[in-house]
Amino acid sequence: ISHEIDWIVLKAMEKDRNRRYATPSELASDVQRFLSGDAVLACPPSSLYMFRKFAQRNRVLLVTSTLVATSLILGLIGTSSQAIRASHAEAIAKANARIADLNAKESREASEFLKDRLLDIVGMESDTADGADIDPNLRLLKIFRNAAEEVDKRFVDQPGVRSDLQAVLAQSFNHLGEFDNATRLYKEYLGFLESRPASTPAEIIFVMRQMVKNYIDEARLGEAKSLCQTALRKTRELSELAAGDQNFVAQHSLRIQLLDDLATIMHQQGDHGEAVGIHRECLELKHAKYGAKSQQTQTSKTNLASVLESLGEFEQALSLHKEVLFERLAATHHPSVSRIAVARCELAKCLLKACRSGEGKSESSAEARELLQLSMNSFRELFGPDSEKALDTQFHLAWACNEQSHYEEAIVLLEEYLELLDRSPAGESARRLAAMNMLGWSYLRRSRLP
Repeated sequence: ISHEIDWIVLKAMEKDRNRRYATPSELASDVQRFLSGDAVLACPPSSLYMFRKFAQRNRVLLVTSTLVATSLILGLIGTSSQAIRASHAEAIAKANARIADLNAKESREASEFLKDRLLDIVGMESDTADGADIDPNLRLLKIFRNAAEEVDKRFVDQPGVRSDLQAVLAQSFNHLGEFDNATRLYKEYLGFLESRPASTPAEIIFVMRQMVKNYIDEARLGEAKSLCQTALRKTRELSELAAGDQNFVAQHSLRIQLLDDLATIMHQQGDHGEAVGIHRECLELKHAKYGAKSQQTQTSKTNLASVLESLGEFEQALSLHKEVLFERLAATHHPSVSRIAVARCELAKCLLKACRSGEGKSESSAEARELLQLSMNSFRELFGPDSEKALDTQFHLAWACNEQSHYEEAIVLLEEYLELLDRSPAGESARRLAAMNMLGWSYLRRSRLP
C-alpha cells in the first residue's frame, strides 16, 4: 500500500489547524496529485521521494538506462560464471515475476479502496465548509467505521490485503482516540503476521507494542502487562540471535519502549518496587544507546524519579529531577523553553510532596513556589493560560502558596483557575472538584489569620 495514502489521511486528520489542509480544494488537489503519480504535499519532499515519483512517471526511460548500465557492468564479468548461474537465475526470475504479479494485483485493489476513502474525506471537508455543524472527528470516525466493515466483507478471500488495510485503519482509529476499534484491528493484523512465514520478528513486536499502548490507554492493565511481557520475551530471544542482523537497532529500540510501558503498568498497578527496577534497566539501556544527556535518557530519569516519589524516596527523586533540570538549562544547542519548564515543574511537585510528607526542608515550599511561577509564565506564553500544562502548573502554584501561608494569593490563583477551566478542553469534573476543595480550605485558613 502506498505510503502517500497514509500521509494524506494523517494530514487531513491533523488536530493542529495549521498543519491540516487549509481548504477542501487543497485536499482534493493532493488526492488528484496522488492519482496522477505526482509528488503529494502531505509529506516533506525529500530528494529520494521526488526521484521515486519521477521514476514512476518515466519508467521506460529509467528501465532502459538501467538495463544499458547493467549490461556494461556484466560485460566485464567472465561468461563462465554467467553460464553456471543462468538456469538458477531464470527460475528465480520466473518465481519473482509470479509473486510480483500477485502483489501488484493486491496492491492495486488496496490502493483503489483507500482512494475511495480519501474521496469520502474530501466530501466530508466540503460538507464542513458549507456550514454543516457536525464535529469533523465524528464524521471521520463514521467514514473509518464503515471502511472497517467493508474491509471485513470485501477482502475476506484476500487475507494479505485485508490485514494491510486493517493496519492502516487501526492507525487512523488510534489518531482519533477510538482505541477499542484500533485494538481489535491490530489484534487481527497480529494474527495474520504470526501466521505468515515472511513476517519479521520486528513487525510482530511493533504491532504488539501498539496494542500494549492501547490497553494502557483503555486501563486494561492486566492485558497490557501480559502482552508486554510476551513481546519482551521475543526481544530477548532476538537479542541472542542478533549478531549481524540488520534489524537489531529497531528491535533494540522496541525493547526499550516495551520496558518503559511495563514500568508504567507496574506503577499504575501500585507495584512501585518492581517498577523501579524496570525503570533502572531502561535508564541504563537509554544511556548506552542515546547518551547521558539525551532527551530519551532525561525522560527515563524523570520517570524513575516519579516512581521513587511514590515509594517516599524523595532524596533520590529530587537528585534525579535536579540533574535533568541542570542538563536542560546547560544545553548549548537550541535549549527548549518548554522542556525546561517541564523540568522545573516536576522538581517543584517533588519538593511539595516532600514537604507534605514531612521530609522536605523548611525552604522547599518557597523554592517550589519560585519554580512553579517560572514554569507557569513559560507555559502561558507558549500555549496560552487555558492550556493543560499552564492550568496544572497554576494549581500546584496555589498549593505552594498555601504551604507558605500565602492564602490570599492562593485564592486569587484558584478563582482564576476555575474560570479558565470553564473554557479549557481539560475542564473535567475531577479537576474542578480538587480546585474547589483547595479553595474552600484556603478561605478557611485565611479566616483564621490574626
